[in-house]
Amino acid sequence: MKNLYIVRHAKSDWSNGELADKQRPLNARGLKDAPFMAEQFVKRAGVPELFLSSPAVRARTTCGFFARAAGVPESDIIIEEQLYFGSPESIVAMLQPYALKHNSIILFGHNPTHSNLAYLLCPDFLDDMPTCAIVAISFADSIAAGKGKLMWYDYPKRYGKEN
Repeated sequence: MKNLYIVRHAKSDWSNGELADKQRPLNARGLKDAPFMAEQFVKRAGVPELFLSSPAVRARTTCGFFARAAGVPESDIIIEEQLYFGSPESIVAMLQPYALKHNSIILFGHNPTHSNLAYLLCPDFLDDMPTCAIVAISFADSIAAGKGKLMWYDYPKRYGKEN
């Protein structure tokens, strides 16, 4: 059994138009939602074996909150360029070597790519992922298109948080 957790980064700050896209940080709401959702995640799913993040600051920061909540050193986070707007198919290909060694993987990245990745992997998932949303998908043996089963879906607004 393989479990894949797809997390869209928390709300980002667009106030500085001079920053390159990869450098945009989280805004105040993102800085509240990310640690809150990280705690909810750990309560529900435990500690994933592997943390993978987009190189973008907003994704890495979100991932850092989840790693801290899980007691995982941030130095254990692996940065994967494919998670910065790679295609869903390229992300599935990137995951294959990791999935041979790990049964639970958590990814941090962006929309629309992450919603499209969830659609590709899991026919049960039909939503659009808001910021800091988590899609939990299980696979009988390997991570493959159309083979995932939706375990759960969570997002800040479920808890009365704005999104």
